[in-house]
Amino acid sequence: AALAAVPDKKRLSKWFVLPMVIALASHLYFICYDVGLQHDVQVLREALSRTVERSVEIPDFWERDAGGFPPDFEPLKTLFANIPEADYSECRNKEEAQAKLLAYQKKNPVFIQALEKFFEFPVCAVSHKIPKDGLIPSMVMPELSAFRRAAVYLGLKISAAPENKNEVNLHNQHLIDLRDRLLQNPLLISTLAALQVESERLRVLSTVLATGTYSKEEIYQLVGTPVDWEKYLKFAYGDEISSFKSSMDMIMDKIETKVFGLHPRIKIRVPLFIKVNFYRDYRFALRSMIKACAVPANLSGVEKAELAEVDDTVIRRNSYMLSGMFMPQLGSAYAVIARIVDIRQMALLAAEVMEYRKQHGKLPDDLSFLPKIPLSDLNHQPLMYEKTGEGFRVFGNTDRGKKPEKKDLRYSYYVLLQPEK
Repeated sequence: AALAAVPDKKRLSKWFVLPMVIALASHLYFICYDVGLQHDVQVLREALSRTVERSVEIPDFWERDAGGFPPDFEPLKTLFANIPEADYSECRNKEEAQAKLLAYQKKNPVFIQALEKFFEFPVCAVSHKIPKDGLIPSMVMPELSAFRRAAVYLGLKISAAPENKNEVNLHNQHLIDLRDRLLQNPLLISTLAALQVESERLRVLSTVLATGTYSKEEIYQLVGTPVDWEKYLKFAYGDEISSFKSSMDMIMDKIETKVFGLHPRIKIRVPLFIKVNFYRDYRFALRSMIKACAVPANLSGVEKAELAEVDDTVIRRNSYMLSGMFMPQLGSAYAVIARIVDIRQMALLAAEVMEYRKQHGKLPDDLSFLPKIPLSDLNHQPLMYEKTGEGFRVFGNTDRGKKPEKKDLRYSYYVLLQPEK
């Protein structure tokens, strides 16, 4: 009536205050809900810290990270400043590897020199500069690219001289060092890079196997002891939650200053309903991480991935923005780990096949000569073997339990030999 400039002749009614009562009740509800939500979050955060066996608090994350070599430490500084471009294709024989290695050395002498000097230092993580905004996802991690490129170079060194046992042992150990350095760095992306380096290392050992000059025991020694990948995956999950919280704090801070702030230096507290929605998202992420870390160890990689996978319908239904960014592929890491475990088993099984070839002068027709055929970690089905025109391959079934195509290297381990007469 006031806006229409028309006199309001109706009497004041008690029902006029109903919207205010509803608003007050709603605000009181959000206050009570927020108190319970904060308690849930604290309990879950402590539970996750116990599960991953280290704190998931942001200050503790930065304290752990500060324990490595700083990025401006020489020769790391030179190494990071001269990272080669990604240029690699599989070498089918020693001659190809020698040609590619020579070209690599001519193109990247500074990188190689810095890398060789870096291996003189003990295995340790790389620390990182805290970004100006304090945001963990803003952290620059140049070692990921540098170490992956270094793994390519070391693989070429092994493939170019696979019969030189001293050189092979040295470069294989350097690949293990790169893997372990990446495993000591934070966040899931570093763990995935370590898995990639390990895959490169195990696959390049096929060129060593193909020489036929190594005993089964020597190959076993090169393959090395198994890695407790799931332990490092849990560490990474804990660091991902720290990154999640860092992003959430930054977004709420931006909302306070950019959306509701009256002045760049003046903050108005983010509305309670917005804060509640962010913390509900955070609580969901904590519960998802705890569930992912609690999958039974005796399950196959496929089963673990399915159990650890996040319910995407919950994310969409509740508009969990950050969970949609950080959680979609939470369970797939278990399948990746299982495939790396299988590659290791395939390399050992290939050593058994080469031992048979050494004793009988030919490749076996099947795996019946073994007392027991190992099972795939991915799906708990027996690994398989077949001769090819250029040697043989050991392989396992795909995630769906089917025989993989020959070009699908995720499930196969090839050893290229001279054709049998």
